[in-house]
Amino acid sequence: MASKTHKKPSKGRRGDMRAILGTAVRHHKAGRLREAERGYRQILALMPDADVLCNLGVVLKEQGRLAEAAASLQSSIVLNPGHAVAHYNLGNVLKDRGMTDEAMASYRRAIAINPGYASAYFNLGNLLRDRGMTDDAAASYKQTIAINPTHAGAHNNLGKVLKDLGRFDEAIECFRHVTTIHPDYADAHYNMGVVLKSRGDVKGATESYRRAISVDSNHALAHYNLGNALKDQGMIEEAVASYRRAIELDGDNLSAKHLLAALTGHTTQAAPRQYIVDMYDVYSKTFDNHLVDKLGYKIPGVLRGMFSELLEGGPHFRNVVDLGCGTGLSGAEFRSVSDRLSGVDLSSRMIEEAKGRNVYDVLHVADIVEFLDETAEQYDLFVATDVCIYIGDMEPFFASVDRRSAKGARLAFSTETLDGDGYVLRPTGRYAHSRDYILSSAGRYNFVEEMSRPEIIRKEGDEEIPGDVFIMQHVS
Repeated sequence: MASKTHKKPSKGRRGDMRAILGTAVRHHKAGRLREAERGYRQILALMPDADVLCNLGVVLKEQGRLAEAAASLQSSIVLNPGHAVAHYNLGNVLKDRGMTDEAMASYRRAIAINPGYASAYFNLGNLLRDRGMTDDAAASYKQTIAINPTHAGAHNNLGKVLKDLGRFDEAIECFRHVTTIHPDYADAHYNMGVVLKSRGDVKGATESYRRAISVDSNHALAHYNLGNALKDQGMIEEAVASYRRAIELDGDNLSAKHLLAALTGHTTQAAPRQYIVDMYDVYSKTFDNHLVDKLGYKIPGVLRGMFSELLEGGPHFRNVVDLGCGTGLSGAEFRSVSDRLSGVDLSSRMIEEAKGRNVYDVLHVADIVEFLDETAEQYDLFVATDVCIYIGDMEPFFASVDRRSAKGARLAFSTETLDGDGYVLRPTGRYAHSRDYILSSAGRYNFVEEMSRPEIIRKEGDEEIPGDVFIMQHVS
């Protein structure tokens, strides 16, 4: 929220100016912005005043006239360089204009002038968090709280930063503090649900999402995530209702549409990008532990072992690309047999985790088909583990790999097995493919099977999910 200064003119000013200012301030507080602007301009026509210029800047911002607002606030600062409120409001205007560096500089100037400026610390924290500077953002939120211990937004956003850092217990304490101070803070209940779900407490998450919805029945993300939690508990009819409500509130929620299709038996061609990014951004900090230790995932090692069986003297590749690289589980397996190893993933947070493994020569945040269509590289090995489960129609994938294949290139990948024809979108939100469909689709793009075998891809609760792992060779 913008800060406003409503000081009376200094001693000796004419009474009519005081009256004009008082009227303008009342208009401003009542939201009559044009009338307030007219009054402030009347005063400025008679004399320059830093406070009035600041107020005019706020009025102009509230009307969406950002360039004029910035000019008015800058004029206020010229008259009074120590005007903390003008620096703060200039930061707000610059933020809205997308000038993030300049906005952060303005907030910092406001803080330097007034070290107790909680709102400036809070807005600075928001920009730092948007930049991915989580440690700095956390420090800014903590400073906000030190100045104003009941600042619900700072507690809530600090909790989100701690969640992003994987510090779930501390995040929960932040959200619990918010809901204690402000029980009607829907976003804090929602965020509590997200953290509880990440920790595997699906029932606790369900309750938190329901509380968020009880406070704000139009909280689209709470409805969507409630659907996810209900689906995980096998409460399919209730999950379907939640997804439908989420879509009513936000028709652009492609993730909800994807999962609604999965639960109602409608097979689509591929999972939407939003669904994959949202899922793996949240999953990034716990991905390795959850996938390997809890779900029994071992496909990268299986494929690496198959190459040792297939190729005499062991495998060696010149230029390898790990498609859907995630945190780098496959990269770690294939690094020792790769002269050059690239990784591609849609999730920027998964890419950040992959950087920590220090196994890739280069990493890209991109859709894998778009990446292959745009790069000029030729690869002699494509690795795609845990990728095809988010693709139904495999032909665009095989076509892109075909275009980027060096002579005799190999493709190593896994699928979930379908006993039937073609492919299907399962209630899990993942796709399963028949073996015949995979072989025929790959064959149309110059790939032939060299080796394959059935494998347990992962666990789903107590159920083992059967799949197939393939090594194919390009034969153009």
